[in-house]
Amino acid sequence: MDIDGLDRITQHRRGARYAEQQQIRTDWLNKSENRVMLDRFLLSEDFNDLLEDINQVCDLHRLNPYKLFQSREEIIDFIKSVPTRDVFSALRITRHRNKQKRWEQHDFADLLALSVAIPYCDVVVTEKQWCHITKQARLDKKYGTLMVHKLEDALSSLPT
Repeated sequence: MDIDGLDRITQHRRGARYAEQQQIRTDWLNKSENRVMLDRFLLSEDFNDLLEDINQVCDLHRLNPYKLFQSREEIIDFIKSVPTRDVFSALRITRHRNKQKRWEQHDFADLLALSVAIPYCDVVVTEKQWCHITKQARLDKKYGTLMVHKLEDALSSLPT
């Protein structure tokens, strides 16, 4: 029974489906050596995820959405100007570069949580893998966030 506004897909199934989709992308992306093109492909997917919201806001304010972005660089700058989207995109791009690590069901939830935590928290305690990915993407430096995978490391860095 479908009820408007009721999501019947559990997070577990949504995460599993997301992992499958990302693994297909990783397998496809790893066949190419053109890293810049691959990063742009992933950024364009992230931008497309925002289009419905952008169009709704433009419609609400009677703006022409086609005048917002005149170039690929403006789109990239826009994504990087929204901290949560910037972190999500950077983590996803960096995660795709690891050819050996398969995407897992919980990765989607991790991406969502970290995309909020990293730009707005001083300290984030997460899995070793995500600490490494965050540091590879230099998001810890960009947002001034201490990334640790052990709670003791977070506690020992606090002033006494």
